[in-house]
Amino acid sequence: MIISNYVNKIKGNKTLVNGVFFSVFAFAGRGISFVLLVILASYIPPADYGKLSLFNTVVMLLGFFMAFSTNGYFGISFFKEDKKTFHQDFSFIMMMLLLSVGLVAAVFCVFGNYLSSLAGVSYGLLWWALLVAFTSVPFSLYTDYYRLQEKVGMYGLLNLSNALLNALFSILLVITFAKGWIGRVNTHIGVNLLFFLIAVAFFLKKGFFDFQIKRDRMKMILFWGLPQIPHLATNWIRQGCDQYIINYNYTTQEVGLFSFALNLVGIITMIGMAFNSSNSVSIYQILSSQKSNDAKRSELGRNTRNIFMVYLGAAIITMLMGCIFVPLVLPKYVDSIPFFMILSVYGFMVCMYFLFCNYLFYYGYTKNLMYITFGTSILHLCLSLLLTHYSLYYTTIIYVISQTFCAGIVYWYSRDILKKELVVV
Repeated sequence: MIISNYVNKIKGNKTLVNGVFFSVFAFAGRGISFVLLVILASYIPPADYGKLSLFNTVVMLLGFFMAFSTNGYFGISFFKEDKKTFHQDFSFIMMMLLLSVGLVAAVFCVFGNYLSSLAGVSYGLLWWALLVAFTSVPFSLYTDYYRLQEKVGMYGLLNLSNALLNALFSILLVITFAKGWIGRVNTHIGVNLLFFLIAVAFFLKKGFFDFQIKRDRMKMILFWGLPQIPHLATNWIRQGCDQYIINYNYTTQEVGLFSFALNLVGIITMIGMAFNSSNSVSIYQILSSQKSNDAKRSELGRNTRNIFMVYLGAAIITMLMGCIFVPLVLPKYVDSIPFFMILSVYGFMVCMYFLFCNYLFYYGYTKNLMYITFGTSILHLCLSLLLTHYSLYYTTIIYVISQTFCAGIVYWYSRDILKKELVVV
């Protein structure tokens, strides 16, 4: 009876149910990508794999600048504004996307050869990377639209079809037609273009474009998005710098063990991101509702407790499964388990960050969030420079400390914001 009541309670919680489905789709997409990685590794030499990795790095970096990161406001506008204003905000985001592409293209025209040498990819590939980064934004907004409407099936269908097409055409070009790593790049470009066209056709059909935008809204959205650029880049900067520091001080075997442990912890953070996809929608729905502030605070508190228990359970189960299956399935990596146990705490604290950061996004405190994430990343880097050469265990502890500081400050800030915004009368 108790178990039955608990199951019914879970079924009645949309955030938990949708979070489970988002996690399933995330695991499926990640699983397809992992299988593809293993298959292609047999047909692409390590040197060429390095070139492919550099190309992907350039795409990632360019992605931070696309639309000046205003595309993150799409979900907030969906809940806070009426349909007309939402479409105007969307149109402005598209304008910023075109402007950002134009500015990056101008930089490529002037400094292209220098940037090509710095990035380690050819001049022509810089332009292809820009095309991939550009076409990714409309498709991301397209899938976000279904996520915000909680149409999990359509969201999953789009993302899984994208992953499957990438896998199938990559195998076809790389293996069947022996195009090497360029075959993978061509697949990335082709699939992105296909889904870009699908997304744009959808937005045109639904009448999303409305360019009668007020200047004050343009300014507000732009200033909301700009702080997101360093905020989004901090995680990449932190792990990228750590990779260099660790490579400099340790053998390839030790680097491999640490990297494996960090990748395994990625399961926890992936679950965190998947549930946050649903939880952020729930938070925005509650905050934008016509309920009393007292009712909002009560509902938010109940929702937070539920997601906290999910994150705690996911972290504990992942730790136990890692300790059981790594020795059985991958005995060569058994020495990574101590790293993994400590880093699992880091993964849990990333989930705690997800639990509270949405309040800062919703109320427009993106500049403050940038200061928090960038500041704790600098703390991480300084500690890593000082301590990593002594022991990799210190490095794992640094991950825990910096992320705990980050999550703790975001938690404190979110509580302070809610006290101001949801005053109980």
